[in-house]
Amino acid sequence: MTVIAPCGELDMARADDLQYDLDRAIERDTDVVVDLTDVTLLDCCCLSILVRGRQRALRRGRFIRLVAPSQSVMRVLLLTGLDAVFATYGTMDGALACTGATVASDRTREPLPLAERSAPYPGIPGGRTS
Repeated sequence: MTVIAPCGELDMARADDLQYDLDRAIERDTDVVVDLTDVTLLDCCCLSILVRGRQRALRRGRFIRLVAPSQSVMRVLLLTGLDAVFATYGTMDGALACTGATVASDRTREPLPLAERSAPYPGIPGGRTS
């Protein structure tokens, strides 16, 4: 597995860096883990890069997993419906532990109901407020 760990704001100004890192990781023909622990903002430009990267990875039989998105980043994933597309893990250990049968489930996994998520997402229909 290849780990990418961007930090700060992933916006248009950082899009080229994310694209470069993701392209290199996918070219290695390994699964990719994008550690979002230190990402404070994810704009549509970088979100699009992740989606296109996922499509390229799947064509190679590989997967992209997201780790520990902040509440603001998770909100973007929820509002766009991409929480149902990307396998998202609360910890790096959880993402790195995925092999074999669990890898195959990335392609078809169902999103967790909001009530089962570990962090509240106020302001999102069905989201917890405490």
